[in-house]
Amino acid sequence: MAVQPIVYDVSKPFPVIRCTGSARDRGRQHGQQAKTQVHGSISAYKSIFLDLAGLSWDDVLQKAATFEAPLRSQHPDLVEEMEGVAEGAGVDFVSILVLNVRSEISLAEPLDGCTSLSRVASDGSRYIAQNWDWKTAIFPGIIVLHIEPDDGSPAIKMMTEAGIIGKMGHNTAGVCLVMNAIKAKSLDRNLLPIHLLMRRILQQSSAAAARQHLMVADKHTSFTLETSPNGYTLIDPDENTVLCHTNHFVDAEVHRKSKEVNDWLADSPVRLAKIRETLAQTPDVTHERIRELLSDRSDGPRSICRHEGGTGIDTLFTITMNATDGSAQVKVGKPDGAGFVMDLAL
Repeated sequence: MAVQPIVYDVSKPFPVIRCTGSARDRGRQHGQQAKTQVHGSISAYKSIFLDLAGLSWDDVLQKAATFEAPLRSQHPDLVEEMEGVAEGAGVDFVSILVLNVRSEISLAEPLDGCTSLSRVASDGSRYIAQNWDWKTAIFPGIIVLHIEPDDGSPAIKMMTEAGIIGKMGHNTAGVCLVMNAIKAKSLDRNLLPIHLLMRRILQQSSAAAARQHLMVADKHTSFTLETSPNGYTLIDPDENTVLCHTNHFVDAEVHRKSKEVNDWLADSPVRLAKIRETLAQTPDVTHERIRELLSDRSDGPRSICRHEGGTGIDTLFTITMNATDGSAQVKVGKPDGAGFVMDLAL
């Protein structure tokens, strides 16, 4: 019997959750305002972990708990914010920790497929963008998280899953961030989990500051950080200011050190070649033009614009950011669909 498509409404904007004050206050506001979505995220991941990795929720909670001590020791502010989310949403802390370390517990089977790019426009503006492709079951949990800290660090707007305190977005210092998942066999619980690393990057005052810590850009520069527990490398734009990435290590030495899972996503090199080719041939870029490029369906359901349907993977949103003028947009649903276009400017 054919799998029935999961229907989700792309005609409405994602909820905007605005959080201010201390770490715990921000977390509590996040949990209170997005309580329904947080519970939805937890419910969705109970099914996702079981379906993709054969892990029961008790198994997942035990694995997540092993990250708690290093995080409390090295990153107490992030733990406080996650504790606040748990308090606000009325759930246990470890369930929120699960969401924030979900990739380290068990990065999904070959189903992801995000494609990202950066390019300088003819007027000198530096753009950075990505399709976010993931399980359709998580769509109801997607939120815009608008964070205004009280510690003097930049304000942030990010696209995330309710309960997760770090993901792709930009800040008032002009730092913009996107991310592509790569599956490696190594794991070091003393290193910052990827979603929390993304939050740290968005707390920085410049891309240069973030360089020491995914694809990152500000008005001065853009670069990709390919990273795993066993090493990292930096990749800069080519001579045409083009920078693209998908879901495999481009650098052979980092691939070797990381013990990357070979052929995790067979379509990843295909998507990378396609976006490089089309971006290099594009005379100029805007938010709208980038969405056109990310709408490619030339390789079937696992193209740049993912459209597997059913319980598979779809492009759930496309985020485009201009690091020079601070404009940013998110297209709800697929980049070539009739979805709502949200203004994400700070």
